[in-house]
Amino acid sequence: MRNVAKKIKYIAASGFLMMMPLSSNAAVLDFSGNICDGGQACVNFGSVDQFHGSMTGVQVVYNGSATSFDSTNEEFQYFSSTFGGGMTDVIITNASVSEISFLADPGFEVSLGGLDLGTFGSVPAPGGITVSVIDLFNDAVLFSSGNIPVAGGGPQNVAFSTGSTTGLLLRFAGNLPNIGIDNINYDAQLINDPSPSPVPLPAALPLLAGGLGFLGLAGWRRKRKAAAA
Repeated sequence: MRNVAKKIKYIAASGFLMMMPLSSNAAVLDFSGNICDGGQACVNFGSVDQFHGSMTGVQVVYNGSATSFDSTNEEFQYFSSTFGGGMTDVIITNASVSEISFLADPGFEVSLGGLDLGTFGSVPAPGGITVSVIDLFNDAVLFSSGNIPVAGGGPQNVAFSTGSTTGLLLRFAGNLPNIGIDNINYDAQLINDPSPSPVPLPAALPLLAGGLGFLGLAGWRRKRKAAAA
């Protein structure tokens, strides 16, 4: 009976573990290190590698557009600093509209929580820029900054909080050639494990109890037969 009690406690503990909060991967997407031209050290105007920043739960994709720097359409490039050294290790783009996709892995929710901007001039970028976040599930605009007159080298923080179980599109539009981008806050939260689920605890306990009852009845019958003989 002690062994049976231990087994029941083990099963109950396993059920408790299955009900614990699921894992989360929070990170800041920056642009330092060997992340250019196939894992090489970056130099100014080096192409940032596709999928830089991808991790468990989210795939990061630097989307091309009609205007791009090179034949691979990886329009985001590395630059060492903004004007006056206000920010270091940033990405820049020469397109009028540039996008970064954060694609959720099955069972995960992806979220974005702000970023930093800086300029390469001491005056506001003429016309400013707009930062938007779009839900890739239904193309709904979850956040739009409106026109931002970024100036002074930076960093200038743009804060928002958005999430999607499909993915998020981070879009930059406006006078982008004068803008540096850095420190994109993102997260991948496991909300539904896509692997096969174990037998639920309420269904497992009756099966265990039935099996124990059957073994107990069989033992009782053997004792009666032995006594009768």
